[in-house]
Amino acid sequence: MRLSDKRWQLIGIIAAVTAASLVYRALYAGGLEQTSAMFIGLPAFLALLLVVVGRPQTSMGVAMMATTLALLISGIILSEGMVCILMAAPLFYLVTFLVVFAVERSRAKNRGGRVELALLLPLAAFSLEGVLPGFEFSRDERVEMEILLPMSAIEFEAALGEPPVFDEPVPWALRPGFPRPVRTSGRGLEVGDQRQVDFAAGDDMASMRFEIVDRGEGRVRMALERDETPIAHWLTWKETRITWAQEGDGTLVRLTLDFRRELDPFWYFAPLERGAVKMAGEYLLESMANALPAENRSRSTLHSAILYRPN
Repeated sequence: MRLSDKRWQLIGIIAAVTAASLVYRALYAGGLEQTSAMFIGLPAFLALLLVVVGRPQTSMGVAMMATTLALLISGIILSEGMVCILMAAPLFYLVTFLVVFAVERSRAKNRGGRVELALLLPLAAFSLEGVLPGFEFSRDERVEMEILLPMSAIEFEAALGEPPVFDEPVPWALRPGFPRPVRTSGRGLEVGDQRQVDFAAGDDMASMRFEIVDRGEGRVRMALERDETPIAHWLTWKETRITWAQEGDGTLVRLTLDFRRELDPFWYFAPLERGAVKMAGEYLLESMANALPAENRSRSTLHSAILYRPN
C-alpha cells in the first residue's frame, strides 16, 4: 500500500526528531549542553534534516511543527530544564526559520542559491561559540541596584543580620519552572557567618549557601559557598555585596551581584541572564522594604541598573 504524503511527512518528522535527540545526547555526553552547539547547532541540524525529507512547499510548516514537538518532548524529559527550554525556544524557532528560508529560497531560484545558502555560514560559525577553545565572549557579569528605605542605617544593619524572609510572590517572569525560595536560615554580619536559602525545584528541594568574607563600616560582602540548585546550570553566583549609608531620614542601600554566565551564545543569553538576575535582586530588596510597617512602604523607592563587567 502506498503511503500518503502526510504519512511520509509524519515519518520524516519522527525520524528527524529521533536523530536530533541522538545529537542532543552526544552533546550532553561531551559536556557541550551549555554551548552554542546546543542552542544553534542542534535546531539547525533538525531544520536541515526536515527540509531534506520534506516537500519544498511545506518545509517551513513541517520544520516549525517538528521543532515544537522536540521542545515539548524535551520539557517532559528534562523537568527542571524546562526553564532553559522556555528561554531558548525563541532562539530555536529563529534558527529553524533562517535555515528553512535559506534552503527554500535556493530551491526556488533553481540555480544553486549560493547567496541564500551563504547565509548559513555565519550560523555555522555562531554554533561553535563555547565549543572551540578561546572562542567565547566574557562571561563575567554584574548587576547593581539600590533602594531608599525609610529606616535608619542602624535599624537596617540590625535587620540585615537576621535571616531574610521571602513572603511575597516572586516576579511573574521567574515563576514558570524557576526554583522558588521557600526557606532561609543563618544570621549575623561577621566574617564566617553564613546564609542559606532553600529552593523548591519541582518536587525536589535544593539549597544555596553564602558566607560573609568581608565586613566593614556600612558594607558586607558574601561569596558563594555552595549551589545545589538548577540555577548553577545557567549561571554561577560569585559575590554579593551590600552597602548602606544614612541619607536624610532614610538609608540608601546598594546591592551588587556578580555572576558568571554559563550559557552560549553570548548575544542571546547574556541579556536574558542579566534581566533574570536584575529581577531576583529587586525581589530581594523589595523583601527588605516589605519588612517595614505598612505605612512606611510607600516611601521606599527602587532604582536598578544592569552593568557589564569585562574580564
